[in-house]
Amino acid sequence: MLYEIFIPTSLNHVYLKQEMYYGKAICSFEVLKKKLEEYINYYNNKRIMQKLASMSPVQYRIHTSQLAA
Repeated sequence: MLYEIFIPTSLNHVYLKQEMYYGKAICSFEVLKKKLEEYINYYNNKRIMQKLASMSPVQYRIHTSQLAA
C-alpha cells in the first residue's frame, strides 16, 4: 500500500524527489533506498493537503472509504 498512492502522483511531482538528494552525495544504494522509503512514508502519511480536507492521502482514503461503507 505504501507505493499505491505515491506512484501515480510521482509522475506529476518528480521535482519533489529531487529536493531530497539534489546537491547531496549519496554514499550507497542502501542509503538512497532508505531515504526514498522515508520520503514515500512522509508523502503518503504525513503530508497534509488542503484539497484533501486537511488530511494526508492515506487518512483521506480511509475517511472516504468509511463514508462509502
